[in-house]
Amino acid sequence: MRPFCFIAETGTNFGDDLNRWLWPRLLPEAMSGPDDGVLFLGIGTVIGPGLPDATHYVVFSSGAGYGPPPKSFGGPSWTLVCVRGPLTARVLGLAPELASSDGALLLSTLPEYSPLPESERAGVVFMPHHENLDIGDWPEICRRAGVEFLSPLLPSEEVLARIRRARLVLADAMHAAIVADTLRVPWVPVAVSNRINTFKWLDWTMGLDLPYRPVLIPAPTRVEALRDRMRGLYGQRHLLDEQSEQAAIRDFKRNKALKEHPLWASYARFVRKFAYFAPGKVLRMPAFAASVAADTARRTEFCAAALRNAAGSTAHLSDDAKFSAKVSQLVEKLEDVRRLRFPPLG
Repeated sequence: MRPFCFIAETGTNFGDDLNRWLWPRLLPEAMSGPDDGVLFLGIGTVIGPGLPDATHYVVFSSGAGYGPPPKSFGGPSWTLVCVRGPLTARVLGLAPELASSDGALLLSTLPEYSPLPESERAGVVFMPHHENLDIGDWPEICRRAGVEFLSPLLPSEEVLARIRRARLVLADAMHAAIVADTLRVPWVPVAVSNRINTFKWLDWTMGLDLPYRPVLIPAPTRVEALRDRMRGLYGQRHLLDEQSEQAAIRDFKRNKALKEHPLWASYARFVRKFAYFAPGKVLRMPAFAASVAADTARRTEFCAAALRNAAGSTAHLSDDAKFSAKVSQLVEKLEDVRRLRFPPLG
């Protein structure tokens, strides 16, 4: 069995990269030995199109959220141990008892990630979603806001160590919030673009009886503001105005129907090329240089103020008993994985 790790365009991403070492650590027997063609789907919103071919798929705490599942999903080549939350179970037509939580909660079973006492925690950190990393000068914005910028491209062990020592985490990246909650560090959800996926956030938060009302951070540049308004044209507007279960499921079904249309891929590729690149080309013209520079300076201050406000807003932390129950459930499900047996290739 081999763990699947989504590879982002940035080459690395904190949440996805946990898969590389966490599952071999927790399932050493299952992850060792010769390749048997079995793909283990763990942390991430990976139940969707684009999965590599495998003889068998094992789903453990993965989520849906970006499109329809593979056509073979649920067939004899799939073993569904558990999924990330109730929304994933519902849209995939699974039994409610298959809804568990994100596998990153199992970091709490490793002794080196036991929570630190409050006296050993300090500072507020902000982590953007990896797709929002290049839309603004986040290190400068964070400096002005008085918070620490934490890149999702850093080695996952380094990110874990910093979150563990933090007093508060401002999370645009969902796994910054999940890991903060796992290490019992309070967190505040923020959203810096329409890329942030309401469905997957609610999928996780609902399972722990947590609210999801992100603090909105304005676009840090005029180019990004224009791009963000047009993301819905090519299926990449995932942040909903209504943060509710019903709205998230409606939006998932609408996007699923669109992306299953035979002409969708060609249409989305064409429209994205125009909507993403056109604003940059226009605003880079010499005639706009002065106004764009002045606008970026204003937006940098607005973003810094929004982050400061977020740091002063109500922080979240799941109930200890609820969290422990979810961890225990995942540990039991992990035992189900250990009992699986698959014939060798050939």
